[in-house]
Amino acid sequence: MAYTRGNLAVKEKASQERVTQQRYKETTKVVTRRTGLPAREKILYLITLVAVILVGGALMFSLCSYL
Repeated sequence: MAYTRGNLAVKEKASQERVTQQRYKETTKVVTRRTGLPAREKILYLITLVAVILVGGALMFSLCSYL
């Protein structure tokens, strides 16, 4: 401990600041971002959706024309 003007009871302000700074630990938060789907996979989903809609539409058309 450093002396300030010869008095043992007085602490240096710099050492007090270091003690208070050591009480708190600075933390960082890791943020993960989701990556988008690749173009080929998007096209595959789109083609699958269109095919399901076309098959469903054909089935409904054939059932309606049957009645």
